[in-house]
Amino acid sequence: MLNDYNYSSLKCLLEWQDKKMSTALLMWRSADEWAKLIFNWAERRGMTNTVCTLYELQSGNDVKNEEFFEIETWVLKRALRVLEKKGKAVMFDIQANDNDNSGGVKFLS
Repeated sequence: MLNDYNYSSLKCLLEWQDKKMSTALLMWRSADEWAKLIFNWAERRGMTNTVCTLYELQSGNDVKNEEFFEIETWVLKRALRVLEKKGKAVMFDIQANDNDNSGGVKFLS
């Protein structure tokens, strides 16, 4: 059970799945933090204005040494949504299912 203190320190890492607050997803890092890591990688690798599949971002040879290697699909999608809202990425062919890693993203410079 979370008390007010614990909740306030975790609120950026915790995502409630129902209105009763009985089920939640907990991230190791916030979606903003993951987004920064992923976008920094894209810039370092010269991947801006390039399309990547979600699979490549999770399991590709270029990300094997990155902190987001084998990131869960639902966390990756949340991070990419952060980048999309900031105008740094455009996602396409993304399925509503949080565990479906089909689709891709174009990082914008």
